[in-house]
Amino acid sequence: MARAAALRRPYFFWQSADRRRSLLGVGELLRLRAAGADRLQAVAEAARNLAAPLLLGTFAFSDKGPLAPPFRAFAPADFIVPQLIFEERDDVATVRLIGRHACEGKYDALSLLQSFDRAAPERWRPARVRFVDRPGSRDVWRDEVLRARSAIRSGSLEKVVLARTSLALATSPIDAARVVQALLLREQDCNVFAVHRGDATFLGATPERLVQVEDHVAQVPCLAGSAPRGATPAEDLAIGQALLGSPKNRREHHFVVEAVEAALRGQGLTPELAAAPQLRRLRSVQHLFTPVRARLGSRDTIFTLAAALHPTPALGGTPRSGAQAWISEHERSPRGLFGGGVGYWRQDGEGEFDVAIRCGLVSGSLATLWAGCGIVGDSDPEEELRETELKLRPMRQALREASSQ
Repeated sequence: MARAAALRRPYFFWQSADRRRSLLGVGELLRLRAAGADRLQAVAEAARNLAAPLLLGTFAFSDKGPLAPPFRAFAPADFIVPQLIFEERDDVATVRLIGRHACEGKYDALSLLQSFDRAAPERWRPARVRFVDRPGSRDVWRDEVLRARSAIRSGSLEKVVLARTSLALATSPIDAARVVQALLLREQDCNVFAVHRGDATFLGATPERLVQVEDHVAQVPCLAGSAPRGATPAEDLAIGQALLGSPKNRREHHFVVEAVEAALRGQGLTPELAAAPQLRRLRSVQHLFTPVRARLGSRDTIFTLAAALHPTPALGGTPRSGAQAWISEHERSPRGLFGGGVGYWRQDGEGEFDVAIRCGLVSGSLATLWAGCGIVGDSDPEEELRETELKLRPMRQALREASSQ
């Protein structure tokens, strides 16, 4: 089987946190790209007109385009109808070529990904990886936090989410499939994804779903407010209880829940949600979490919901337009796909878009990593810097493990 990386074929890999669902699409039977505020609606309309069975892809944080390097191979909304589809659900696997019959058999999504992605694996050798920040970037980050906090205290904003970039440099090309394998092994409470275009692979392990549609019901988990995990069960419990009682984090979380409710009601839906947030514990960090659900009407699609919800205050801020304008004016490095969406849509209406966080872009021997923090009026720059270090840890550890296997 020809390898996708060698042929520069695009691919899309996704596996759910419970590891019961996997998707791998390889090749490009059709590519749908769009920019502008209506980019998701444009993709949805094109998919309906073409009767596409399955779309796999991404959309950027911003609706502006084209995307700046290192995302030059991606469009602001970028979806493919793949030539080959592998899918696994509850241990039942199918592989099919579009236009041909499906066949069942014993397959594994990761093994197939490695087969397609790994060019000349016999020549691969372990590499050393070092993590660096651009000169002065930490001072720039602290300054951005202070400026955002000043805007919030002046009353022009309530919250704004800042993104911080970090670099990983390897002594030989980074094998994206090995990074995916490490993420699957380590981040077992996250959805893992990898999307390849041109010579770059955007990948990560995200704990946050933007929206899922199944059986005409939308599920929108609200995740905002963060704290580290404890070294012992007692310490972990104490940190979790402090997070639940933190006015700063509860306020940050409330902004997200309020915005999700408003977005769903704006679509004519009736949201159902828990009265108070819970804790969502991940490997290295824990979050405040409130699940929201709503039954869809006949005209609703996952694209219309994603357009209404994105970006939530967890990745943009509040008020939405003011926070996005502030980010556009003040943030030094373009976000590209960080904070955007990654996922799939089926012709029967089922689909899922996850929020692209805890992620990086791999190209050759360079990986660019992103982490974000929600800034409110009492945010402390040093604490926010430490939070970004926590959020960068999953990708850094996966890169270390992938380079030393």
